[in-house]
Amino acid sequence: MGGLKSISALAREGLKEDTPDAFALLNALSSNEDQLGELELAIQKAGHPVKGTKTWLKDNRAVVKPWIEAAKQA
Repeated sequence: MGGLKSISALAREGLKEDTPDAFALLNALSSNEDQLGELELAIQKAGHPVKGTKTWLKDNRAVVKPWIEAAKQA
């Protein structure tokens, strides 16, 4: 918290060729500081990363939709 941060997705060589949908999803992932803060808060409130993430995903369909569309189009 505080200061400039960067999050990167790492993938193995050949992922784009082997599973283009997974590559497209990872490539499309994008979120701003507020969205990440909301995700962290949802995880804290749920007391479990998976439960909190599922809640955040349900509540942020507009954010997630382009990621899924990118995977579908791959």
